[in-house]
Amino acid sequence: MTTDEERAKTDLKVRRIRFGLLALLVVAAGAFLLIKVLGDDDDSSSGDVAAAPVGLSKTELLDSAGDFTHVAYWVGPQGADQYELTDTPDGRIYVRYLTAGADVGSDAPNFLTVGTYAFPAAKKGLRTAESGGQVESVEDGPGYTVANGLSGNNVYVVFDDQPDLQVEVFSPQPGEARDLVDSGALKPIG
Repeated sequence: MTTDEERAKTDLKVRRIRFGLLALLVVAAGAFLLIKVLGDDDDSSSGDVAAAPVGLSKTELLDSAGDFTHVAYWVGPQGADQYELTDTPDGRIYVRYLTAGADVGSDAPNFLTVGTYAFPAAKKGLRTAESGGQVESVEDGPGYTVANGLSGNNVYVVFDDQPDLQVEVFSPQPGEARDLVDSGALKPIG
């Protein structure tokens, strides 16, 4: 083998190693963005103690809006028997629409839920998530930007007048979350 052939093989090995390392970095960055954009539900990593959910009537929920550290959103009454409110120390506010006598704190993932998250430059975060494949499509609507979640059960919204908040609407019924956003039902609580 000539020196040129040996050098070419060595260069090829180096390029493959560099490509592998680059691919590993891209995957790690994508995972980080996914957790950051879509929310990390594991409070053990941040040291925060999760806030206990509270069951509220519609009136109590509306009255609680003044106690939040930032604006929180909901999609109106939607036939809930009770509203479960969770306000975490790190700025996440969740409203779950409990029906059929469900208990507050139930682990069942079958309830309409609206989460509002403090997220600096949230619209940029949605675009980053789209380019990283963590959400399907990002579209601009009248006064807001919306991204479809990959499951079809959730959407992420950033309102133009609240650029540092991200709102997630989840529904166990595929397509319902997007329909609620498109209908204009997503509004600030209060």
